Amino acid sequence: MELNNVKIEWQLVLEPEIQHNEKQHPDLPVREMYHWVIDELNNNKIRSRVIMSLDRVIGYAFLYPATGFSDRNFASFGFIDPVTANRERSFILLDWAIAECRKDGRKLLFNEPFNAGSTFHACMDDRGIRMLHRVEMSIDPKFFVNQKKELPNDYSIALSKSMDSAALAEALYLAFKNEDESVLISEDPTERKRVQADVLSGKLFGPLIAEASIAVTHDGRIVAGITVVTNQKTPLISDFFVIQDERDKGIGSCLMQIAMKALSKYTEIKLWTNQRSIAHDFYTRRGFRDTGRSEIIYYFRPGKQQEQQGKTAQ
Repeated sequence: MELNNVKIEWQLVLEPEIQHNEKQHPDLPVREMYHWVIDELNNNKIRSRVIMSLDRVIGYAFLYPATGFSDRNFASFGFIDPVTANRERSFILLDWAIAECRKDGRKLLFNEPFNAGSTFHACMDDRGIRMLHRVEMSIDPKFFVNQKKELPNDYSIALSKSMDSAALAEALYLAFKNEDESVLISEDPTERKRVQADVLSGKLFGPLIAEASIAVTHDGRIVAGITVVTNQKTPLISDFFVIQDERDKGIGSCLMQIAMKALSKYTEIKLWTNQRSIAHDFYTRRGFRDTGRSEIIYYFRPGKQQEQQGKTAQ
């Protein structure tokens, strides 16, 4: 039996998931992070669907709009016992979330489903849900492998903080437009500008390290950039991009060289990147190494990812 927005004691339902995540992320205040979600669910302020058997919840999903973004919803999926996560139930939860996002005109993002297993993942594949696997990398600047590249003629460098945030945001958007990471960038130009302004002001990730945050311009437009902030006392490269028609000219290498020189007083620099991207290879060749930390983001774009049509196994 499946139900929408019924009265459920969500603290009890989510307790196994909370305990699991506490073990997975001992450095994070996991239980605290669930408080608001549970309150909103208990008051039916977040859309939800549950699957019940013998008057108890065996599977669940909930969905909520991302704060500050008009183009995405976040979702969470889970089963109390992985044995109950069969194909039919998996499709019930997935198809509900996809239908809600279609109705909203928003993309769907979510992390690893709880106790879902391989059957749920097979259903995700069937519905055209894609995966972005981001990994953390780090380097000690003194081990940076300098490719000794120079900018092409007629290309200029300027500090990012002196650039127009809307122009920077648009360049970043164009650079990632055909990449998996584009799912993390808003479709709304006004929101992209706001996010970029928040990054440069230090509001989003931490204080800007201005001397290491630079942009490259050519023919009056921004073609590349790198942004570095202080996050948890460690420099973090929050953005690094070269727009697609300006790649393979040594621009990215030159930017990274300048940034590493500006950060030479630090003992560790961090960044996050798509494990399956050419960027990961770029960083590896220059001395960055995976730290072992990673996150998986699953996503579905209504209108762009076509849901495969097929019969759901009973």
